[in-house]
Amino acid sequence: MMQELIDLKNEVLEIKSLLVSFLENKIEKAYYTPAEVAKRLGCAADTVRKYVRLGKIKGTRQGTQVLISHDEMTRLQSRKIPDENNAVEHN
Repeated sequence: MMQELIDLKNEVLEIKSLLVSFLENKIEKAYYTPAEVAKRLGCAADTVRKYVRLGKIKGTRQGTQVLISHDEMTRLQSRKIPDENNAVEHN
């Protein structure tokens, strides 16, 4: 009986871990940092910041932080973002 409870507890913990992982990957945010955008696009955060400065990526400032909207992230995911040494294509 005790082993069955331990097994059940382990299964519940595994399900909880899977749900947390799923939610972290599926919940969309209103705004993203350059680091978050870079991770999704497969380029460097400095590249994202540079393109915000150049106006190629629409970003807004909140204090000292640059933020990119979810709509802009969606637009970027369908485009090619040049990185330091190569171009990364997003489909």
